[in-house]
Amino acid sequence: MAEEYFILREGAVRGPVARRELRRLWKRNRLLEQDQIGLSPSGPWHAPALLLGLVHEFVVKQPTFGRGGYRIGYACPGCEATLEAAEEEAGKIDNCPNCGCSHLLSHRALEEIDQLRTQIVEKQHQAQAEREERQREKQQKQQLRQQAREARRQERHAQTQSLPRNSATGGNAMAKREFPALQLVARILIILRNVLLALWAILMLVGLFAVAYGVANAEGLGNQLQLLVIAFVAAITGTLFFGLLALVYWASAELINLALYGAELLEGIQDGVGVPQRSGAERLEK
Repeated sequence: MAEEYFILREGAVRGPVARRELRRLWKRNRLLEQDQIGLSPSGPWHAPALLLGLVHEFVVKQPTFGRGGYRIGYACPGCEATLEAAEEEAGKIDNCPNCGCSHLLSHRALEEIDQLRTQIVEKQHQAQAEREERQREKQQKQQLRQQAREARRQERHAQTQSLPRNSATGGNAMAKREFPALQLVARILIILRNVLLALWAILMLVGLFAVAYGVANAEGLGNQLQLLVIAFVAAITGTLFFGLLALVYWASAELINLALYGAELLEGIQDGVGVPQRSGAERLEK
């Protein structure tokens, strides 16, 4: 919807401000008589308003740019039909094609309209410049915050890296500096697991040779079957025992490694640097 301009004896106002100003001026009786301008506080606010120097009063709407330059739209004071006039028509009489009423387009009124248009363009340019300035300031603040965050991270990183190896507030490699005892426990558990597996394999071989020797020297089929059943039960029992114990050792070591890696990852996130993924064996080697 085109924005309407109301050019009054008190000055030029437009849009919602114009509506409030018209109501205020009407209540204070600073406009002409109601029957002279056809305006009431409860009536439609696009009703005719008094232009400076015009024979008949009418509403002037926002100028539009056409082929012949800026054209000024207004409402006919007789039938309120929408009419247009060019700036070069100032000082001429304009006739309404609908009702035939005549009204004079004064130089002073059109100059007032041109001043309004100039003010609008200046305000638009000023608002655009302010938006661009706010955008630049916002980008500069973001860059400064990023630089300050990076400086704090580097300072904290340098401070923690300079601490002793067993310090409780070590650097990024948290698993290496803060929990040497846990790392030692994890290594011992892995060693115990490997020892159990080796011991289980040795016992299986010894048991196999013992069963073979017993079966070869046993007298009668019953004694041989009895030895085979005993050997089978002993093998199953030993496998379950050593396997379960080795599994417990291995699971405990992996849980410790997982806890250490989680601590290292959290420390890296707090410092703003990523932590590379490594397997449990690589962490134990380091």
